[in-house]
Amino acid sequence: DVVAGARALASRSLTFDACVAEHQLDDVTALADAVPGLTIVLDHLGKPDLDADSSDAWRRSITELARRPNVVCKVSGLPPQTSVERWDVGAFAPWLDTALDAFGVDRLLFGSDWPASNGNSTYDRWLDAVLAWSSPFTPAERDSLFAATAARTYGLALPTPLPTPVPSSTP
Repeated sequence: DVVAGARALASRSLTFDACVAEHQLDDVTALADAVPGLTIVLDHLGKPDLDADSSDAWRRSITELARRPNVVCKVSGLPPQTSVERWDVGAFAPWLDTALDAFGVDRLLFGSDWPASNGNSTYDRWLDAVLAWSSPFTPAERDSLFAATAARTYGLALPTPLPTPVPSSTP
């Protein structure tokens, strides 16, 4: 039934946002293989369990999933995956870096996950963390992360010029 529904989405040029936990990443890979015409957006980097430090299993699964050209990855939802309240961008950098290495910047898109995800973070705090992590990116790479990939993936028009994300506070 899931594959039939995914085929129906693909036939209508719609995307499928996969909001799954780490242990379900292989299921998303199987779906991407079964319906290669379906664009899949992996939400929240596949919700790695940051407190369990399960990075090896997650890294293998996310790397395998990224081999499917019909999958993009949403850089969102990491703060709720840790119980640490006083996190900084360094706490998430290994996972963000792995997603960047696996998908490339042109298949990553920023997402806030707010107001649904307002546990141990705020929108501004998450945006500031992703801006800090992406500070070495070129302007074109930042445009891709914060606008162009989402526009391409969801079929949205982009304003010109693109607005530049601005940190809410100074470091």
